[in-house]
Amino acid sequence: PGLIFVDHIHFQYNGLLLGLLMLSLEALQRDRVVLSAFLFAVLLNMKHLFAVAAPYFLVYMLRRFCLDTTPTKANAKGLKMKRVKQFLARFSLLGATVVGVCGVSLGPFVATGNLENLLRRLFPFGRGLCHAYWAPNFWALYSVADKALVRARALLPHALAPLLGAMSGDEGDVGGRGHLSGGLVGVSKFGVLPQVGPPTTLVLVLLAMLPCLVKTWIKPKRSHRAEILQDVAYVNLCGFVFGYHVHEKAVLHFMIPMAFGALLTKARASEHARAAWPAYISLMPLLFGPQERLLKQLVAFSYCAALHWRSLRSSDEALPYVAALVAVHTYGTYVHEMLFGPQRLEFLPLLLYSVVSALGIMALFCRQCLDYCDYIHRHFRKASS
Repeated sequence: PGLIFVDHIHFQYNGLLLGLLMLSLEALQRDRVVLSAFLFAVLLNMKHLFAVAAPYFLVYMLRRFCLDTTPTKANAKGLKMKRVKQFLARFSLLGATVVGVCGVSLGPFVATGNLENLLRRLFPFGRGLCHAYWAPNFWALYSVADKALVRARALLPHALAPLLGAMSGDEGDVGGRGHLSGGLVGVSKFGVLPQVGPPTTLVLVLLAMLPCLVKTWIKPKRSHRAEILQDVAYVNLCGFVFGYHVHEKAVLHFMIPMAFGALLTKARASEHARAAWPAYISLMPLLFGPQERLLKQLVAFSYCAALHWRSLRSSDEALPYVAALVAVHTYGTYVHEMLFGPQRLEFLPLLLYSVVSALGIMALFCRQCLDYCDYIHRHFRKASS
């Protein structure tokens, strides 16, 4: 549904980019590491937002390719020297592959003195933490919490109100109202909660993916095909959850690898079925025309319901959350305009989409993060016993 919505009705070209990502992962699964590095480098030069997966590719290739620990019959001294030479040769090969791709792509900009202008276009931090339509991630919940605190401060006695206002540490928001729901692109100020800049989001993204990177490094055997897909989906999920100015369309970066992984194991199929509801329902506001209404409903609901019946039919625990998503869609599509008209509280339906979908996405992130942490804990407990 995501590719149908975004590529074939909206206006982007994610199918080509995600195809390159999947080709790179297929090469990695087949131990064709240099080819995988080449394809991923091409992908990065076509769309830099996929750089969030670069730490995983770096750790995996260093551990599984450059530092190959396959036993040999050489003596200890000869084995050490052989592995040093092997590391240098393989690392140089990977480096030359990536640098060569980047050189072909960026060389003309360097030659014409336009590299600085290119970098400013690639990293437009002036657009603010949240997109005009909040992506369903941690910052959507953070933003709505700020709005709630702003309202709560208005109800406090005058003497206590400054206690909440001091949390933001920023005087730029006139009146401390938190201009986060105007539907405009730009740097918005939180009214109560601390302001969040790009360095903070970068640190959070790296910390969130750290359990996956540690597991990749310490695991003694090469990863199973499904594990590679899951790992890349997870690091992309970390970028979506904590990244700066994330678009709602970036759900495709983790949902597509999860969809391929769902074909390989029952556990991955169940996880994909749970994630499909919030991920694809959150994309429906992109298609806001009445002529698109029936199509998006048929595509999204039939796909998610089929996954749910196939993978989660023995469990009813997800049904209340699914019902909440359907209620939000019904309100935003049919009820809101009848109650308030087309011009009043225009952002409210989008806010509901973002917040309710964000709860499901955050639950997905927490489950997967805890699974990685549990693996690391069991590994070190086994090593120490």
